[in-house]
Amino acid sequence: MMFLFVCVDVPEDRLAEFGARGDAHTINTVAIVEAFAAAKAARGGTVYFPAGSFRTGPFDLVSNTTLLLDAGSTISFIGLHEDPDWPVLPFQEYSVTLAEAEEPLFSFYGDREMYRSLIGGQKLFDVFITGAGVIDGGGEHWYGRKFNATEPEAPNGIHILECKGMVKLERMLIQSPADARGASGLVIDSSSHVLVRDSRFATGDKDDAISIKAGLRIPPGDRVTGVVTKRPSEEVLVERCVIKQGRAISIGSEFRNGIKRILFR
Repeated sequence: MMFLFVCVDVPEDRLAEFGARGDAHTINTVAIVEAFAAAKAARGGTVYFPAGSFRTGPFDLVSNTTLLLDAGSTISFIGLHEDPDWPVLPFQEYSVTLAEAEEPLFSFYGDREMYRSLIGGQKLFDVFITGAGVIDGGGEHWYGRKFNATEPEAPNGIHILECKGMVKLERMLIQSPADARGASGLVIDSSSHVLVRDSRFATGDKDDAISIKAGLRIPPGDRVTGVVTKRPSEEVLVERCVIKQGRAISIGSEFRNGIKRILFR
Protein backbone atom coordinates (compact mmCIF):
# COMPACT_ATOMS: atom_id res chain seq x y z
CA MET A 1 0.00 0.00 0.00
CA MET A 2 1.60 3.27 -1.11
CA PHE A 3 0.59 6.88 -0.53
CA LEU A 4 2.19 9.82 -2.31
CA PHE A 5 1.87 13.29 -0.81
CA VAL A 6 2.51 16.34 -2.99
CA CYS A 7 2.71 19.75 -1.33
CA VAL A 8 1.88 22.73 -3.53
CA ASP A 9 1.78 26.40 -2.57
CA VAL A 10 -1.81 27.50 -3.05
CA PRO A 11 -3.65 30.71 -2.18
CA GLU A 12 -5.59 30.96 1.07
CA ASP A 13 -9.23 31.92 0.70
CA ARG A 14 -9.67 33.65 4.03
CA LEU A 15 -13.27 33.51 5.09
CA ALA A 16 -13.43 37.15 6.18
CA GLU A 17 -13.06 38.16 2.54
CA PHE A 18 -16.37 36.43 1.87
CA GLY A 19 -18.17 37.97 4.82
CA ALA A 20 -17.74 35.15 7.34
CA ARG A 21 -17.60 35.92 11.05
CA GLY A 22 -16.39 33.59 13.76
CA ASP A 23 -18.54 35.23 16.41
CA ALA A 24 -20.64 32.16 17.36
CA HIS A 25 -23.77 33.96 16.10
CA THR A 26 -23.51 34.63 12.37
CA ILE A 27 -24.61 31.82 10.03
CA ASN A 28 -21.79 31.55 7.50
CA THR A 29 -23.09 28.95 5.03
CA VAL A 30 -23.07 31.29 2.02
CA ALA A 31 -19.60 32.64 2.83
CA ILE A 32 -18.11 29.14 3.24
CA VAL A 33 -19.71 27.90 0.01
CA GLU A 34 -18.34 30.96 -1.82
CA ALA A 35 -14.86 30.37 -0.37
CA PHE A 36 -14.80 26.81 -1.71
CA ALA A 37 -16.17 28.02 -5.04
CA ALA A 38 -13.27 30.50 -5.24
CA ALA A 39 -10.80 27.71 -4.51
CA LYS A 40 -12.38 25.60 -7.25
CA ALA A 41 -12.18 28.47 -9.73
CA ALA A 42 -8.50 28.90 -8.88
CA ARG A 43 -7.98 25.15 -9.40
CA GLY A 44 -6.95 24.73 -5.78
CA GLY A 45 -6.56 26.58 -2.55
CA THR A 46 -6.76 26.52 1.23
CA VAL A 47 -9.99 27.48 2.94
CA TYR A 48 -8.60 28.70 6.24
CA PHE A 49 -10.63 28.92 9.46
CA PRO A 50 -8.90 31.20 11.99
CA ALA A 51 -9.69 31.12 15.71
CA GLY A 52 -13.39 31.62 16.31
CA SER A 53 -16.70 29.78 16.13
CA PHE A 54 -18.10 29.62 12.59
CA ARG A 55 -21.74 28.51 12.50
CA THR A 56 -22.91 27.00 9.22
CA GLY A 57 -25.23 24.68 7.36
CA PRO A 58 -23.98 21.86 5.07
CA PHE A 59 -21.31 22.46 2.45
CA ASP A 60 -19.24 20.50 -0.09
CA LEU A 61 -15.49 20.15 -0.46
CA VAL A 62 -13.79 20.70 -3.84
CA SER A 63 -10.78 19.08 -5.49
CA ASN A 64 -7.18 20.09 -4.82
CA THR A 65 -8.23 22.01 -1.73
CA THR A 66 -7.36 21.99 1.96
CA LEU A 67 -9.82 22.73 4.76
CA LEU A 68 -7.50 24.10 7.44
CA LEU A 69 -8.71 24.71 10.99
CA ASP A 70 -6.41 26.86 13.09
CA ALA A 71 -6.05 26.27 16.84
CA GLY A 72 -9.09 27.71 18.58
CA SER A 73 -11.33 27.48 15.52
CA THR A 74 -14.65 25.61 15.43
CA ILE A 75 -16.95 24.79 12.55
CA SER A 76 -20.29 24.57 14.32
CA PHE A 77 -23.21 23.12 12.37
CA ILE A 78 -26.71 24.47 12.86
CA GLY A 79 -29.89 22.40 12.80
CA LEU A 80 -33.28 22.36 11.13
CA HIS A 81 -34.67 25.02 13.43
CA GLU A 82 -32.30 27.53 11.77
CA ASP A 83 -32.13 25.99 8.30
CA PRO A 84 -35.52 24.45 7.43
CA ASP A 85 -34.37 24.09 3.80
CA TRP A 86 -31.58 21.64 4.67
CA PRO A 87 -31.00 19.60 1.45
CA VAL A 88 -32.29 16.03 1.29
CA LEU A 89 -30.71 13.12 -0.58
CA PRO A 90 -32.84 11.84 -3.49
CA PHE A 91 -35.29 9.09 -2.64
CA GLN A 92 -37.00 7.42 -5.55
CA GLU A 93 -38.12 4.11 -6.99
CA TYR A 94 -35.32 2.22 -8.73
CA SER A 95 -35.75 1.80 -12.48
CA VAL A 96 -33.36 1.04 -15.33
CA THR A 97 -34.02 4.52 -16.74
CA LEU A 98 -33.09 6.12 -13.44
CA ALA A 99 -29.96 4.05 -13.02
CA GLU A 100 -28.85 3.98 -16.67
CA ALA A 101 -27.62 0.44 -16.14
CA GLU A 102 -29.10 -3.05 -15.94
CA GLU A 103 -27.87 -3.71 -12.42
CA PRO A 104 -26.80 -0.43 -10.84
CA LEU A 105 -25.25 -0.25 -7.40
CA PHE A 106 -26.41 2.56 -5.17
CA SER A 107 -24.33 4.39 -2.59
CA PHE A 108 -26.97 4.12 0.12
CA TYR A 109 -30.13 2.13 0.65
CA GLY A 110 -32.81 3.22 3.04
CA ASP A 111 -36.54 3.12 3.52
CA ARG A 112 -36.91 6.90 3.59
CA GLU A 113 -35.17 10.14 2.71
CA MET A 114 -31.99 11.26 4.47
CA TYR A 115 -30.68 14.75 5.11
CA ARG A 116 -27.44 15.34 3.24
CA SER A 117 -24.18 15.12 5.15
CA LEU A 118 -22.71 18.06 7.05
CA ILE A 119 -19.56 17.99 4.92
CA GLY A 120 -19.78 16.21 1.57
CA GLY A 121 -17.72 15.56 -1.52
CA GLN A 122 -18.26 13.54 -4.68
CA LYS A 123 -15.80 12.60 -7.47
CA LEU A 124 -13.02 14.67 -5.92
CA PHE A 125 -9.24 14.29 -5.85
CA ASP A 126 -6.50 15.66 -3.59
CA VAL A 127 -8.67 16.83 -0.69
CA PHE A 128 -7.31 17.51 2.80
CA ILE A 129 -8.99 18.25 6.13
CA THR A 130 -6.48 19.12 8.83
CA GLY A 131 -5.61 21.50 11.66
CA ALA A 132 -5.98 21.86 15.39
CA GLY A 133 -9.58 23.09 15.38
CA VAL A 134 -12.91 21.34 15.99
CA ILE A 135 -15.75 20.26 13.70
CA ASP A 136 -18.89 20.31 15.84
CA GLY A 137 -21.74 18.48 14.11
CA GLY A 138 -24.37 19.99 16.40
CA GLY A 139 -25.75 16.61 17.37
CA GLU A 140 -28.03 18.17 19.95
CA HIS A 141 -30.00 19.78 17.10
CA TRP A 142 -30.67 16.39 15.49
CA TYR A 143 -30.84 13.93 18.35
CA GLY A 144 -32.65 16.19 20.78
CA ARG A 145 -35.80 15.99 18.68
CA LYS A 146 -38.06 13.12 17.66
CA PHE A 147 -38.27 12.15 14.00
CA ASN A 148 -41.51 10.64 12.79
CA ALA A 149 -41.66 7.93 10.14
CA THR A 150 -42.25 10.43 7.31
CA GLU A 151 -39.27 12.67 8.05
CA PRO A 152 -35.80 12.19 6.53
CA GLU A 153 -33.16 10.54 8.68
CA ALA A 154 -30.47 12.58 10.43
CA PRO A 155 -27.35 13.33 8.34
CA ASN A 156 -23.93 11.73 8.44
CA GLY A 157 -20.98 13.82 9.55
CA ILE A 158 -18.46 13.65 6.68
CA HIS A 159 -19.36 11.65 3.56
CA ILE A 160 -16.91 11.28 0.67
CA LEU A 161 -18.25 9.49 -2.42
CA GLU A 162 -16.38 8.28 -5.52
CA CYS A 163 -13.25 10.23 -4.61
CA LYS A 164 -9.77 9.27 -5.79
CA GLY A 165 -6.25 10.69 -6.02
CA MET A 166 -5.63 11.46 -2.35
CA VAL A 167 -8.14 12.22 0.37
CA LYS A 168 -6.40 13.00 3.64
CA LEU A 169 -8.19 13.63 6.93
CA GLU A 170 -6.11 14.12 10.04
CA ARG A 171 -6.22 15.55 13.58
CA MET A 172 -10.01 15.51 13.59
CA LEU A 173 -12.37 15.20 16.53
CA ILE A 174 -15.77 13.82 15.49
CA GLN A 175 -18.35 13.28 18.19
CA SER A 176 -22.08 13.03 18.78
CA PRO A 177 -24.30 12.46 21.83
CA ALA A 178 -24.15 9.09 23.58
CA ASP A 179 -27.73 8.27 22.58
CA ALA A 180 -27.33 9.35 18.95
CA ARG A 181 -28.36 6.90 16.26
CA GLY A 182 -28.80 6.69 12.51
CA ALA A 183 -25.76 8.65 11.28
CA SER A 184 -22.07 7.76 11.02
CA GLY A 185 -19.16 10.02 11.87
CA LEU A 186 -17.11 9.43 8.70
CA VAL A 187 -18.34 7.56 5.60
CA ILE A 188 -15.79 6.49 2.98
CA ASP A 189 -17.93 5.51 0.02
CA SER A 190 -16.65 4.03 -3.28
CA SER A 191 -13.41 5.98 -2.89
CA SER A 192 -9.69 5.22 -3.20
CA HIS A 193 -6.42 6.45 -1.67
CA VAL A 194 -7.91 7.71 1.57
CA LEU A 195 -5.78 8.41 4.65
CA VAL A 196 -7.34 9.01 8.08
CA ARG A 197 -4.95 9.47 10.97
CA ASP A 198 -4.38 11.05 14.38
CA SER A 199 -8.11 11.54 14.90
CA ARG A 200 -10.62 10.83 17.65
CA PHE A 201 -14.16 9.52 17.32
CA ALA A 202 -17.04 9.31 19.80
CA THR A 203 -20.20 8.86 17.77
CA GLY A 204 -22.77 7.43 20.16
CA ASP A 205 -23.60 3.88 21.19
CA LYS A 206 -25.63 3.14 18.03
CA ASP A 207 -23.53 4.82 15.30
CA ASP A 208 -20.48 3.81 13.27
CA ALA A 209 -17.40 5.90 13.93
CA ILE A 210 -15.95 5.02 10.51
CA SER A 211 -18.02 3.33 7.80
CA ILE A 212 -16.59 2.01 4.51
CA LYS A 213 -19.10 1.34 1.72
CA ALA A 214 -19.02 0.50 -1.99
CA GLY A 215 -22.51 0.18 -3.45
CA LEU A 216 -25.52 -2.06 -2.93
CA ARG A 217 -27.62 -3.88 -5.54
CA ILE A 218 -31.29 -2.91 -5.25
CA PRO A 219 -34.15 -5.09 -6.59
CA PRO A 220 -36.28 -3.27 -9.19
CA GLY A 221 -39.34 -1.74 -7.61
CA ASP A 222 -37.64 -1.01 -4.28
CA ARG A 223 -37.13 2.57 -3.20
CA VAL A 224 -33.63 3.86 -2.70
CA THR A 225 -31.83 6.84 -1.19
CA GLY A 226 -28.60 8.01 -2.79
CA VAL A 227 -26.89 7.92 -6.17
CA VAL A 228 -25.57 5.29 -8.56
CA THR A 229 -21.95 4.32 -7.93
CA LYS A 230 -19.65 2.01 -9.91
CA ARG A 231 -16.37 2.28 -7.97
CA PRO A 232 -14.86 0.08 -5.24
CA SER A 233 -13.40 1.37 -2.01
CA GLU A 234 -9.69 0.58 -1.95
CA GLU A 235 -6.31 1.78 -0.73
CA VAL A 236 -7.66 3.10 2.58
CA LEU A 237 -5.32 3.57 5.55
CA VAL A 238 -6.61 4.42 9.05
CA GLU A 239 -3.86 4.85 11.62
CA ARG A 240 -3.25 6.26 15.09
CA CYS A 241 -6.94 6.95 15.66
CA VAL A 242 -8.88 6.58 18.91
CA ILE A 243 -12.51 5.46 18.98
CA LYS A 244 -13.89 6.11 22.43
CA GLN A 245 -17.53 5.34 21.80
CA GLY A 246 -19.78 3.90 19.12
CA ARG A 247 -19.78 0.84 16.88
CA ALA A 248 -16.18 1.52 15.87
CA ILE A 249 -15.55 0.40 12.28
CA SER A 250 -18.18 -0.87 9.84
CA ILE A 251 -17.43 -2.53 6.48
CA GLY A 252 -20.63 -2.33 4.43
CA SER A 253 -23.33 -3.26 4.43
CA GLU A 254 -23.12 -1.71 0.96
CA PHE A 255 -20.04 -3.33 -0.66
CA ARG A 256 -21.00 -4.92 -3.99
CA ASN A 257 -18.42 -2.85 -5.96
CA GLY A 258 -15.71 -4.36 -3.78
CA ILE A 259 -13.72 -3.29 -0.74
CA LYS A 260 -10.01 -4.15 -0.85
CA ARG A 261 -6.60 -3.14 0.44
CA ILE A 262 -7.91 -1.59 3.64
CA LEU A 263 -5.52 -1.26 6.59
CA PHE A 264 -6.23 -0.21 10.18
CA ARG A 265 -3.26 0.17 12.49
